[in-house]
Amino acid sequence: MTRVRQLLYAWDTVWQKEMPKGCKTLAYHRRGFAYRGAITASQFDDTDDPRLHLLEYLELTPDVSPRRLAVVMKQSVFTRVKELVVRGDRLLGWAGAGAIAEGEYPRLERLVLARQSIGNIGLRALCESWGLPRLRELDVRANDITDDGLATLIRSSLIIKLRRIELSENPISVAMRDRVRPGHREW
Repeated sequence: MTRVRQLLYAWDTVWQKEMPKGCKTLAYHRRGFAYRGAITASQFDDTDDPRLHLLEYLELTPDVSPRRLAVVMKQSVFTRVKELVVRGDRLLGWAGAGAIAEGEYPRLERLVLARQSIGNIGLRALCESWGLPRLRELDVRANDITDDGLATLIRSSLIIKLRRIELSENPISVAMRDRVRPGHREW
């Protein structure tokens, strides 16, 4: 195992340079290939780069308009991702959450949109999305989601699929939060 770590350390710089523009690996490799990466939406080009096909975990920095983000989210790299984490200085807002909801993510199991100001409208867009068939974990912590937004989630088909929901730091009443807990564990 020590030899494997030495090789990964030695080759990490080379692999970083070989990633497509706007993408970087995140220090984890499986059989010599990166499976965790980070992409900046503004630098992501529209090419179907085979180096991105092995990424299972992806951190996205959404530094573009919601309209451009909708185009980025339709790229084939996102059809292979199992875990998508959105973070950055520019917040998604409800329009950005809508752009994400327009994509197709057949393998996505975990979606993290913490502190992105998606609000009730953004949560509704996710609830109405057909592109999240395998989603099991949703982190919407600190997103200004109220009782109305949570009621939308509870009424949606998305709630049936979810095993874990992170709702902390949202202005949701205890009574409404208790309606979710029996069937779902929170992080």
